[in-house]
Amino acid sequence: MAEERTKGFATRADMIDDLTGPSGTNHLLAIAIDNYEHCQVLNNCVNDATGLIEVLKERYNFSEENIQTLFNEEATRPKIHEYLKGLKDRVKPEDSVVIYFSGHGETEDNVGYWIPVEAHPSAEWEFVSTNDIKSRLDSINSFHTFVIVDACFSGALFTSYRSVKAGNENKRSRLGLAASHTRERAFDGAAGENSPFSTHLLKMLWENTGLLSAHKLAAELIDEVYAVTKGKQTPVFKPLDVKGDDAGQYVFRLKADEGADWEACQRVGTLVNFEAFLAKYPEGQYAGEAKEKIALLRDQEAWEAAKSQQSISAYLQYRKDNPEGKYRDEALETIQQIEEDQSWQHAQRKKSIFEYENYLEKYPAGRYAQEAQASLQAILGGQAPAKQPTVQQPPKTTQVKEEKPLQKPKEEKSEPQKARPAEVKADKPASVPVGVSTTRQERPAQPSAVPATPMNRKYLMIGGGLLVVVVLVVWGALSGGGKSADPATMENNNIGAVDLSQPDGPTTASANQLQNNTPLEQPDKDPVKKPRSQSQPRKSLLLPPQVPKVSRSTARPTLSSAPRRD
Repeated sequence: MAEERTKGFATRADMIDDLTGPSGTNHLLAIAIDNYEHCQVLNNCVNDATGLIEVLKERYNFSEENIQTLFNEEATRPKIHEYLKGLKDRVKPEDSVVIYFSGHGETEDNVGYWIPVEAHPSAEWEFVSTNDIKSRLDSINSFHTFVIVDACFSGALFTSYRSVKAGNENKRSRLGLAASHTRERAFDGAAGENSPFSTHLLKMLWENTGLLSAHKLAAELIDEVYAVTKGKQTPVFKPLDVKGDDAGQYVFRLKADEGADWEACQRVGTLVNFEAFLAKYPEGQYAGEAKEKIALLRDQEAWEAAKSQQSISAYLQYRKDNPEGKYRDEALETIQQIEEDQSWQHAQRKKSIFEYENYLEKYPAGRYAQEAQASLQAILGGQAPAKQPTVQQPPKTTQVKEEKPLQKPKEEKSEPQKARPAEVKADKPASVPVGVSTTRQERPAQPSAVPATPMNRKYLMIGGGLLVVVVLVVWGALSGGGKSADPATMENNNIGAVDLSQPDGPTTASANQLQNNTPLEQPDKDPVKKPRSQSQPRKSLLLPPQVPKVSRSTARPTLSSAPRRD
């Protein structure tokens, strides 16, 4: 993991618009002390400095004539001041300066110190204070100044609390990178090796294949050292409190060696490195291969971005931006899977027959087809997966299904329903309140003693007709001419005899007609068509017919058994 994190190096944030950068020269002042005269001897300070010089000379634009060193016995307090002061005359306004110190460091009253080779541990006046260092840096009129310190308490070099942001190489900068915090000690490492801080610094510089800014170098270096030392040592990267800072940043630029750079690009294999290589050698020997690599890596990057979003729009955008992309078919299949998932989730939320059927119609062999079938069976079988809240519906009007009337036999003719004698025998309905309709359609049906079958209706109608005839005959006999009927005859016939000899009788029907149920002839009521004979007496139209008086002892039928014509 730590190894991979050191291979990204240049990022798009580090790629500047002007690829040429400052046109000045790079200067290096390296100070390293192992063999202290009065302080504890260290193991790897000179080794770390020589490693830095080697990588900068071999891979970056640092020439031998612009590199100065002060190692061990040379690194006295006067010499350090002399060389720092000498940079004022050596460095031009377009040049950049890198200052490196590796050795003992100390802090006192929030003031940091570099300890020279001859200094005593308790004699701070023999040290080189950070205030002295910053005053010397103020006098250097450089374009970029980058100070790297691998010493204990080296964070005391910074009195500014301003943080560093990714700046532009073409703006002036004054930056510092310290191996430890103000109150932390820096590890030296095993003899013959490099310190933890220097180990990762050199590794990044050797493996870099593009533009490596101080900002990116510090960001990765801080994480690596913190992890290796288990949090006991935390590097610090901040601006310096010196003149000339315009919030820019220093960038390590590789030498123009196409073969070496191409091998490094292939070894690292990242998109940023190939883009930096092509920008550096646009017409170079490996430019064609670099373009192919960039196309493949961009396609891979776009595909990974689409997968990270996991949305239909992201996959559609990938297909649009990469017409020759390697993953176009896979993107289309993924879109179909997402649509199926969305359809199934919608069906699961609704839990309705329509939604399950809709899913099965779209995806008959889908991943959730069996589950959809099971859910449908559960709903149709009355075992729905989850009951939906019922919505109150307004009551519906109940429609009564009309029953078809029974068909009568073909030989039977329907008769007019003028009167039904069978209904006369029914109980008299209770009194109806005033204002209540008593039409036949609204009266409740009375239970009938005899089932209303077609045959029963026929017999009832025949019996009713006979009863009407008998009542008419009796009424005619009682009201005819004021004559009384013969009691003997009435006893013998039960209905009384009608005197057909009287001219004023109600009818002229014969006994044969009554027996054969022949309708009685009605007298013609029209005086114009049939004038009355002179021999026939006139009856008063206003007076009721004369009824003969019958004694109580005479046996005769009463009229209460016949229906009234009120």
